[in-house]
Amino acid sequence: MFGSIQDADNSTFLKDVDTFNDHNVSIMDFVKTNAKSVDDCHMFQAEDKNNVDEHVVYLLENIVITSELLFCLHIKSDDFISKIPKDLKKFTILESQWVGYERLLEIDSISVVLEDDQISDEEWNLFIKKWIEMETNQNLKYLEIDHKELDVFRDRVLHDIPYEEIDGEVKRTFKM
Repeated sequence: MFGSIQDADNSTFLKDVDTFNDHNVSIMDFVKTNAKSVDDCHMFQAEDKNNVDEHVVYLLENIVITSELLFCLHIKSDDFISKIPKDLKKFTILESQWVGYERLLEIDSISVVLEDDQISDEEWNLFIKKWIEMETNQNLKYLEIDHKELDVFRDRVLHDIPYEEIDGEVKRTFKM
């Protein structure tokens, strides 16, 4: 599956990198020829045995993504994160085992969603402290991580970080 959906306000590029694997570059060249940029890019991979890093890097180097990037990919490269665009509004990584602490520090997006990360509790603690002190990820306003046991996260990660719990029913509006 691939496609470029475009209307007056939004363009989205969807690509299953497993489908037509031998034609990924030519498909991406076609999109690049017809659209200099896309608002949203969603890339999926079903077969984790396929190494699609090179094709994804090719896309990131040749198509400007202006708003949202969603990955459900099995990334194998150690230096892959350096190719991620800066200043994205949202960056979602559904298979984020390849994102470690050092790579997390390099992500420059307003909203970041990580599922299945391999970042240790100590590294999360350090990251949150650096973020609060504005030493890293200064554009980050929303962070969603996949920790199923909230009590354990509080005890292991937030143990020495001041925080406030709010009722989920409370709505807050901030003017920026």
